Amino acid sequence: MSHHLDTPLARQNGQLFIDDMYVFPGDASTVFIMDVNSTITGPDVPPGFHPEARYEFKVHIDGARDEALTHRVTFGERDPEGNQAMRLYMLTGDEAREDTATGTLVVEGRTGEPASHGDMRIWAGRIADPFYVDLARLATVNSAIQKGTVVDASAWHAQDAANSFADTTVESIVLELSHRHALVEPGARIGAWCATKLATDAGGWRQINRFGHPMMWPIFWPDDTDFSNPANDRHPSADFEADAKYIGDLVAAAVSANGTTEDPQGYGQIVARTLLPDVMHYVVGTPATYGFAVRNGRTLADNAPEAMFSLVLNRMVNFTGVGGTNITPAWAPNGKDIAYSSSRSGDPEIWVSDANGVYMLTNLRPSNAAGYRLTESQPAGYPDGRDTLGTMNGKQFLEMLARLPARVWLQAILGLVGFVVLAVLGFAVIAGVAAIIVLAILAIKAKTWFHSLFAPPPPGPPARTDRKVIDVQYEIVDKRSDDIRR
Repeated sequence: MSHHLDTPLARQNGQLFIDDMYVFPGDASTVFIMDVNSTITGPDVPPGFHPEARYEFKVHIDGARDEALTHRVTFGERDPEGNQAMRLYMLTGDEAREDTATGTLVVEGRTGEPASHGDMRIWAGRIADPFYVDLARLATVNSAIQKGTVVDASAWHAQDAANSFADTTVESIVLELSHRHALVEPGARIGAWCATKLATDAGGWRQINRFGHPMMWPIFWPDDTDFSNPANDRHPSADFEADAKYIGDLVAAAVSANGTTEDPQGYGQIVARTLLPDVMHYVVGTPATYGFAVRNGRTLADNAPEAMFSLVLNRMVNFTGVGGTNITPAWAPNGKDIAYSSSRSGDPEIWVSDANGVYMLTNLRPSNAAGYRLTESQPAGYPDGRDTLGTMNGKQFLEMLARLPARVWLQAILGLVGFVVLAVLGFAVIAGVAAIIVLAILAIKAKTWFHSLFAPPPPGPPARTDRKVIDVQYEIVDKRSDDIRR
């Protein structure tokens, strides 16, 4: 669970509490970052990393229950200059899950300096905290979630948004694994999480804290100021059984109060299954983004609070004053345009974009119900809702031919074949020659026709990008009241 906020225990033991984790592509590599020991708790935090702790990056492969790879980082005592010795160990297979396993020492170095060996590179030290959130806005939204009430945003304005983490710093561990790594190669589907562990008096190790999805602790356990919740020290494989009902019920109450879904309990379980087990999913080698609709790794620039609160409430929750966030994308009826909600202008509005640019449906207020219905209409004679008749590259005749149903073409071909047979038998030589010429022309298109006859319709939007739609009208209707046009 992520711990950013100020608590007495965090102030005393910030070196062991994880503030954030990021996973994103590097230069032919995958980058893992673990941040701890934020100065949000005050300037007097103990400097450096805990010399008796383990900092571990865990990687599951293809949705496996247990991790197949662990990278363990340990640190020595601080020297007079404030630097610490650093060691990186790699554990694979069964050892990746065992605290008693030593692993293989792969890199040695010191904080503040990069160190590398083979397919791995590591750096650790204090950096500016890239995390962003307005704590005033956070308190308002989080209170509504905990109480199951409507979010009251009347006292908060986007133009007044402030980053409560401006000028704060964290101790950061940056681990980079080359795409040549045997387990973390391009295309691999991984689930990543990180943990801090401390030696016990009995000689074993106790997990102090862990991190998968951002904002889990502030949203679901904001009153756990002594960090005693079992979620901190359990394995992700036990998450769903332990907390799915609690998270599902909390989300259900919140979306019910805010009227953002017709099935609160069902949506609550969707969110629980999305967030549990609490690991961050990523497809190696692909662009990373952590948003409302897509969660594939996480970059330093992703706005995790907006993404998480929007997911929990099933509606836009804006934490920023500029830039905005785009959520709930959906294909428009023409199969090419995308309608989505965006806060780029300060307040949530419905925008529509196409491949050639962006245009906005102006003066559109946020829906008070389950969203909007987007309806497209075209003039008569434009039959498929995608193209203006006879304007595909200017080939009007071929365009009309292409629109004929496949069964018509099959009947025409069979008829022509029969006509050719009659012509060969001598009944109409001239007609037979003409039929052969027509058949030759039709053969050029045969592959396309037969494909349309036997192949299933292609999914998603049309592949063609050169088609143009003119005289198209969009009507936006609030689902709660169909007579209200926006």
